[in-house]
Amino acid sequence: MYTRNYTIESFMCHQNGILKPSYLFHMLSDIMGRNAASYGASFEYHLERNLVWVLVNYEVSVNRLPKVDETVSVGTLPYSFKKMYGYRIYEIKDAQGNTLVEGKGKFVLLDYQAKRLILPDQSLLDLFVDAHKTPMALPFKKQRSLQGAEHVGTKKTIVNPSYIDVNGHMNNAVYVALAYDFSPKDFFELTALKEIFVSYKKEAFVNDDLTLHYYDKGDVKQVQIVSNDVLLSEITLQFKR
Repeated sequence: MYTRNYTIESFMCHQNGILKPSYLFHMLSDIMGRNAASYGASFEYHLERNLVWVLVNYEVSVNRLPKVDETVSVGTLPYSFKKMYGYRIYEIKDAQGNTLVEGKGKFVLLDYQAKRLILPDQSLLDLFVDAHKTPMALPFKKQRSLQGAEHVGTKKTIVNPSYIDVNGHMNNAVYVALAYDFSPKDFFELTALKEIFVSYKKEAFVNDDLTLHYYDKGDVKQVQIVSNDVLLSEITLQFKR
């Protein structure tokens, strides 16, 4: 497992001192980029070849979110590749070695000039020496049905230039940040959070109009982020009861 220590700063936390979900995903994204670079597969390597790995799904299980001033170890490894997909695992541990968070990511390889999905060639796959050599898919849980959920709020915003990352579109963690920042009161019960599922359907770009819809079904809640009636992302939250 490739690991790095992070100290949880006050600006990363809710007023109760618990890490905000948006910063959790920023850390997962950061450790992924650092790990890829350690293999020689940095952003610059992909840029030279007009390639980018686009996130499709996150599945994150939470035992406890870190707290302000806590130093945690964040780790990741490429798990496997199958066809055009790449799979990655994550973990976050506290100073005593207790597992706080475990996660999975599913990515797809895109030729961003041609705007089409492609298969990674063997020279790229060979860089990720810790991944399984046999093509296999990392299983993801089936999300709970939201049928019958109550629609509890709608918010509108636009994509700010500060939301855009090096790939030219809205950063993956910003979807979660917006869902959190505009949520109705007590929608994100951080002390009871058990699982977070994030699916990405379509990219968002600067000045795009966004509408966030909030749905509540007790221990399951969901945020749908839409632009011009097109679903961009779904963020589903499972809570402990």
